[in-house]
Amino acid sequence: MSQEPRAADSADTWERLSDLWQRFTQGKIISYRWMAAIVIVLTLSVVAWYILSERRAANSARWAELAQASSLESLKRLAEDSRYAATMPGKVARLQWARSLLGDQGLEMLQASNAEVRQRGVENIEKARELFLQLQKDFAHDPIVQAECWLALAKAEAALVGVPRQPDQLTEFKGDVGKVKEYLQQFLTAAEGTPWAAQGQKLLEALEKEESEFITVQRALLTLSPAFPSTPIMPPLPPGGGSELPTLPVLPGSQ
Repeated sequence: MSQEPRAADSADTWERLSDLWQRFTQGKIISYRWMAAIVIVLTLSVVAWYILSERRAANSARWAELAQASSLESLKRLAEDSRYAATMPGKVARLQWARSLLGDQGLEMLQASNAEVRQRGVENIEKARELFLQLQKDFAHDPIVQAECWLALAKAEAALVGVPRQPDQLTEFKGDVGKVKEYLQQFLTAAEGTPWAAQGQKLLEALEKEESEFITVQRALLTLSPAFPSTPIMPPLPPGGGSELPTLPVLPGSQ
C-alpha cells in the first residue's frame, strides 16, 4: 500500500515535467526570440571558453619553447616568428636576442683581431640598436626594462661613433654622440630616483663636458689602426663615481 502513493507522485511529477517541456518548446514560457538569444549566448560562452583555453595552452607552449632556447639562432627564430610578435614570450625572446647581439656578439667582437669578426660585431650592434628601439616601446609600462633599453641604446650608439658609414671615408659615421646623450637622458628619466640615475647623471655631465675629446679619441683609434676600436671609451666619471653604471637586473629565465 505504501508504494502506491509514491508511484502516483512519480507519475504526477513526470506529467508536470512533460507539460512544462511542451510549453517551453512551444514558446509559451519563454518566447522563441528569447530562446534564440539564450542559445546564442550559451554558444558564444562555450566558444569563448574554448578560445581562452586554447590561448592559455598556446601561451604556455611559447614560454616552454623560450625556456628551451639555448642558442642565438633559436632566440632569433623565436624573436622573428610572427606568431610570437605581440606575445610576452615573443617580446622577451627579442630582449634576450638584443642583449646577446649587443654583448658577446657585439661589443666583445669589436676587440677581435680578425677584420671579418669585427665587421660582424658592428652589424650585430646595429641590429641590437634597432631591436632596443622597438623594445623600449614594447616594455613601455616596465620601468626596469625601459631603463635597460635606453642604457643599451647609449652603449650601442657610443660603440659606433668611430665606425664610418662607408669604408675608406671619415666624414659620416654610424654612431652619433648627440644620440648617446639623448639615450642617456631617457635612461635618467626611466631610472629616476635610483642609484643608477645618479651614476647616469655623472656620466652624461662628463660626456657633455668632453664631447669633442670623446669623438676625437674614438675616430683617432680608427685612423691609427686598421682595426675598429675596442669597447668604446667613455669620458671618465667625476671623482667619487664608479667606472661604469651599475648592472641592471636580469629578467627571470634570462640566464
